Order: sequence, then structure tokens, then C-alpha cells
Amino acid sequence: MNLKNWSLLYPGRRTPVLSPACDFVATLPYLPGDTLALTFGGGRSLAGITTDQMRHFADAARIPASPLWQIGVETAERTVRAWKALEQTDLLPKDMRTSIEKQIFAVASTTK
Repeated sequence: MNLKNWSLLYPGRRTPVLSPACDFVATLPYLPGDTLALTFGGGRSLAGITTDQMRHFADAARIPASPLWQIGVETAERTVRAWKALEQTDLLPKDMRTSIEKQIFAVASTTK
């Protein structure tokens, strides 16, 4: 998954917040062996998320690991729900749909 575009919002006109992601590009259907461009928690694997990765990332960012892990779990759960609710998946070729779905469910299963 490549998050191409991001931006800041200024809801109170002074303090910026990161805007919600709006432009995702699934890379695995095109590049099955793809990895993350930047390391996350000491690795580049797209296979899943581990508590060790989260702890490593949290330590590097100097933030508490427990809330970070909870955000990861919630994000995985919300992604699965959103994918299941998406009506336009039939617009994608079956092999692409299968690749994306397999990745979503595989990563989500590592947060259990």
C-alpha cells in the first residue's frame, strides 16, 4: 500500500492536524514481493504487524506502545469492515480484488 498524498487541516485556524488518508494505491497486485519504502518498527515487511514492531516504533518515536498498538488494532478492524462494505469491489479484476483482500485479512489477523 502506498499512501501517495497527505495534507494538513486547520480546523481551529491555528493548530494543524493530519488530514484523513484519501488516496491509497494497492501495490501488491502489481508487485507481489513489494515491501514498505521506509522501515516500520525495524522492518519493511508487508506481511503483518507485530507487537515488537510497534514497541520498536513507539520507542523510537518516544510515545507509549500500548495506545499505539490499540490504534493499529482499531485501524485493521476498520479496514476489514470498510472493505467488506465496499460495493465497488466488483469493478476491480478478480485477481486484483483477491490480492488486496488477502493482504487486508492477513495483516488484520496479525493484530489479534
